[in-house]
Amino acid sequence: PPAPPPAPTPVTLTGTVVVDQAIQNAVVCMDLNANNVCDAGEPVSARTGATGTYSLSYDPSAITAASEP
Repeated sequence: PPAPPPAPTPVTLTGTVVVDQAIQNAVVCMDLNANNVCDAGEPVSARTGATGTYSLSYDPSAITAASEP
């Protein structure tokens, strides 16, 4: 039988939330259903730091599974 596919490499997204100035403690998430809410079934979320920065790491296969109907 063929070898199983390799495990997906984790993906990390980074950025900064700014509205006139850096926004501290804002929640940033993967909004898979585009409803502007961080739903429980969506795989990752993080809060911004003192300078508005965030970092989200996730398994890309979790995104595919969570976004399927």
